[in-house]
Amino acid sequence: VAGHLYRARKEWWQRMLAVRCKWLHSQPRHAVERYLNVLRHHGVKPSPASPRLILPEKYSQWWRGARVDQVDDGDYYVIGAGAAHATKQAPPELWREIDRSIRERFELRPLLVGAPSERETLESLAQELGLTTDSVVTELPIGRAAAVIAGARFVISNDSGLAHLAAGLGKPILALFGPTHPILGFEPLGKNADFYSVQESCSPCSRHGSRSCFREERYCFTRMKGAAVLAKLEPLIAG
Repeated sequence: VAGHLYRARKEWWQRMLAVRCKWLHSQPRHAVERYLNVLRHHGVKPSPASPRLILPEKYSQWWRGARVDQVDDGDYYVIGAGAAHATKQAPPELWREIDRSIRERFELRPLLVGAPSERETLESLAQELGLTTDSVVTELPIGRAAAVIAGARFVISNDSGLAHLAAGLGKPILALFGPTHPILGFEPLGKNADFYSVQESCSPCSRHGSRSCFREERYCFTRMKGAAVLAKLEPLIAG
């Protein structure tokens, strides 16, 4: 309605109950649903579904010319090992276990995709996985990351923007939730999107994963298993 300002409800109390009191019964609506709900004031009744990202052809052309070692579409999968906060990043030991399970099952190599600020972290992980730094893609603008994801068989990512990028492209995506929790309304949406969490008793420890871990180790990640990740991933690929 012209002249009126409408705001999306953040459902702050439900989210804080989940973080402070581990009250996981009153689930906030997904962030997409909360923002779409504003359109009801204009007579629109949207329902949250998988977002759809249309990739501009110029980024697809860039990737066709920049493919690592002439890798073809579908011949690789993407690891999104970065995140806004270090506490949200799965440890290298877990990525090694996941990658070993995937190579044994699918015979696919990974490409590591992230932001330029994550280059050092991703190159270090590439070495852990026995890869060269050519397997790391941290190109700007973000459309280039989207082009790499669009050619992948599937994506495994921390709880980060890359997971939502993959969902928007319709790729099978499994997001690893450690210190954060899907109940806060930020899991990737889509029929081929899912998450994996070991539901540690202290999770979620913060709304966005910025708080340092207070335990002797990050059990929300160290108790994850590569076989369990693979079991969650296979139905997404089949779908």
